[in-house]
Amino acid sequence: MKELIKIVSQAVPIEIAHINTDLIIPAKHLTSTEKSGYGPYLFQQLREESKNFPLNLEQFQGRRILIALENFGCGSSREHAVWALVQYGFAAIIAPSYSDIFFNNSIKNRLPVISLNAEAVQELIQEAKSNEEFEINLQDKTVRTSSGVEMKFEMDSYTQYRLIYGVNDIDYLLKHLDEIKSHFSGGKANE
Repeated sequence: MKELIKIVSQAVPIEIAHINTDLIIPAKHLTSTEKSGYGPYLFQQLREESKNFPLNLEQFQGRRILIALENFGCGSSREHAVWALVQYGFAAIIAPSYSDIFFNNSIKNRLPVISLNAEAVQELIQEAKSNEEFEINLQDKTVRTSSGVEMKFEMDSYTQYRLIYGVNDIDYLLKHLDEIKSHFSGGKANE
């Protein structure tokens, strides 16, 4: 699998806190366990309620980074929410916080979820509205904009490794199988 080091794109600002998984992908569209077909329904309710919702505006079309407010992805544990975001075209999300289940589902589906404090997110929202280009670098854990804004984010090394190399939990454990065997056999890896 190809390494994922950088994501370069303009960003879509969605200035709503506590966006739950039902707002991301309405339950009425969850009629299959397949991973395809959800992108067109992303944020359907919000898009129908306001013609000025960012995904309805021409200026935000084709952008691959989503910026939102705190507690993004709260609600149910539906993995479909992540599938819908990826199928729509998003390659990364920036927000102050996420629900734990949404965060884990995102990492499993190789969708980087970047956490920055609320003030930093507000600054990046303004950058997105000004049509600045963003670069998320997973290797050096930075978000940069074409106007010169640069912010560091935290990410544990295991999550970083999984995102960069597209490795799931099983693949990661198999890569360390000899070390695991050695640990449980008192230092004798080949038993």
